[in-house]
Amino acid sequence: MKNSYILNKIMTASKGLTMVLGIVLLMILSLAAIENNPFQSQNHQYLCSATMLALAWSLMAFLLMPLVKHLIQLIPIRKAALLTMVMAACLGESALAQSPGGVSANLRVWLKANDGFTPSSWADRSGAGNNFTQTNATRQPFSSGVQSKYNYYPGVDFGALTSDARFMVVPNGRPYTADGKPSSVYMMLDRKITSTANGFYDYIGFGNTTTGQGLIQANSPAVTNGDANTIQVWPYAVIPLADRPVMTAQLGKLNMVDYSYSIGGDITHGYNGMQKIQNVSFTAGNSQTAQGAVLGSQAEEANASMAEVICFERELTGAERDKVRSYLALKYGITLSSVIYGQYTNSAGAAVYSYTTNSGYTNNVFGLIKDDASALNQKISRSINDASMLVIGTNNMSLPLSNLDATRTSLNNGQSFIVGDNNAASSAYTTFAASCNNPTSVILTRKWKVQNTGSVGNLYFTVNLVPSGINGDVKMVIYNTAGVAREVDGAMNADGTATFAATVADGETFTFSGIRNAGVCTTCTGAGSILWKTSGWVRGANGPTNLAITGTDATAAIEFKDPNAVEYAPTVRPKRRGKTIMLDRKDQLAVASSSYTASFTLTKAGKANFVIHAVDAWAKCLDVVEVKGYCGATVITPTLSYTLPAARSTYTISGNIATGVLNKWSGYDYKRGKVNVSFDRQVDKIEVIWKTDKPTTRKKFQRIGISDMNFECGAPDPCLQNSEQITFEKKLTGTSNIPTCEEVRFMYRIKNQNC
Repeated sequence: MKNSYILNKIMTASKGLTMVLGIVLLMILSLAAIENNPFQSQNHQYLCSATMLALAWSLMAFLLMPLVKHLIQLIPIRKAALLTMVMAACLGESALAQSPGGVSANLRVWLKANDGFTPSSWADRSGAGNNFTQTNATRQPFSSGVQSKYNYYPGVDFGALTSDARFMVVPNGRPYTADGKPSSVYMMLDRKITSTANGFYDYIGFGNTTTGQGLIQANSPAVTNGDANTIQVWPYAVIPLADRPVMTAQLGKLNMVDYSYSIGGDITHGYNGMQKIQNVSFTAGNSQTAQGAVLGSQAEEANASMAEVICFERELTGAERDKVRSYLALKYGITLSSVIYGQYTNSAGAAVYSYTTNSGYTNNVFGLIKDDASALNQKISRSINDASMLVIGTNNMSLPLSNLDATRTSLNNGQSFIVGDNNAASSAYTTFAASCNNPTSVILTRKWKVQNTGSVGNLYFTVNLVPSGINGDVKMVIYNTAGVAREVDGAMNADGTATFAATVADGETFTFSGIRNAGVCTTCTGAGSILWKTSGWVRGANGPTNLAITGTDATAAIEFKDPNAVEYAPTVRPKRRGKTIMLDRKDQLAVASSSYTASFTLTKAGKANFVIHAVDAWAKCLDVVEVKGYCGATVITPTLSYTLPAARSTYTISGNIATGVLNKWSGYDYKRGKVNVSFDRQVDKIEVIWKTDKPTTRKKFQRIGISDMNFECGAPDPCLQNSEQITFEKKLTGTSNIPTCEEVRFMYRIKNQNC
């Protein structure tokens, strides 16, 4: 019995000792989790570790209470189960974790200019606690502020050269857990300077650290821009010459630069979605990744800005690499190579823009996305490519152009709206049908296609129309998947852009149309005419300055410019004749120096139409009459048309110029000499420029006339064409004059320009 009692005590003590040792081991694991857990955000990680420690101490208290032996016996079952759940929650991949592209395993550094940066400390969002710091004020980097070239995010500026070179560090024992480890590094880099011969600019390096302000070297390894202006992983040689054109970081814009390696393996280089393999055998001695690191300037200054830095203590798989690159590309407006990538993915691995589905629209890819697992909340976006001409936002562009602006609306988690275009030149356009006689109405050749995930609704689109010359009557033309178009009116902005609010569904395409060189002028109201018969015109007058345009709120100032003194009987010319104003001249000047101009300047703009009389070649002197209009400083070209068929007329028409035909005389009121003039755009000034082409140096007499002038304020275009190239044309027919007191006939023509 005594021996049995002693054995029982020994067994009990043995169990208790085993439990204590287990708890001590649990405490050690808890402390280790604080240092090394790669999966969780920092706050969540500490909370989990503290929970495990508290449970461990509680269990030790139970062991010290011999009077509650039955409670101790319950510990291995119930408490072990509880501890298992806590450890699973703390050491496993939690739903609360955030990581770039949803890739979290062995994430050791995640620095974002938009989250956690101050000049003295750049907070690490990986959860590993690898904050980069700088205590020396003269070496501290600074925020560049939100910029469009960073896709409406801020950057961190590491200064320039010599005394302005700036850097940050982590101490020895960081950022990786040990030396000789594989690595994957991603950077969003904005270079400011081109490398010179034998010159290097370093951006991040491992294997050294400092607390001083002197520039040091950390080269095991280092990301540098070598003398070939090509991103290089030192100490290995620059990549082969043939691969450099696609791996050369561009100046003045963000570049997505990345590399990865395994010990004994090759280096996989990435640049803006391109990828090249460099055949080396990466040695453990060149991977001193736990002996500190320098971000920014070393002895070779950086002279650059950065928006984001990501480091993994392993070489990512191809699928993981694509997810991280997709995350960075969507955030910063980078176009991934369609040769290498099949799609952009979100953190769940789902395609948000497929190059297969959207074949032909693989250029200048960008968009809006909300992906909580990647901490990605894109509310305004553009492609940062030079050819970019479109900005898309969740709200009107009158709000601050920043993804950090709290007043901008966010999409819902999982939603995205990504576009790519066909890479047509930003200045290229297709002119609407020639039958409109309006070469200024155009539609852009560039076209965008949409992949809309999660039914994103109304968005705002701002397009740069300066290269195309479009500056009026702007429309966004949206084609559904069956090719049927609908149009959304937009508003021109002072800088030559136009803004539209529209909902575009998944798979739809869109472009923009409008009028080129439309000018800007104030439009009159109503409709009316300048009536010569009731104008009170005085013979020989140079012209009234406030002649009423009946039926409108506009007046006209009329001036006859005769710099070459060609006017006949100037004391009584010009003079009124019926419903016209008659102009006479007698001169022998050559056509180039014979201009005589009737100028009509309106206080408000309208669409004008009138008739010019007696354009012919009397006495072998050819009338050359040019008509121009203006809207502000912009020239508006009218349409000239025959009253009789061209073969029976005494003139020919070329553009906005009517020229008399040799040996043909019209008489003043005969239809064969009447030229119809019509403006299909608002004008606030009209010039009738009359020249003559004479075969002799003898002075010759010539005459033309200008009819009553009619104005429509804000009237619809006489020739319209929709985005499907269907033309609707309205024009005068027969021999009718422009409306005065007689009956007028119009002709309507509808034509499918696709046929």
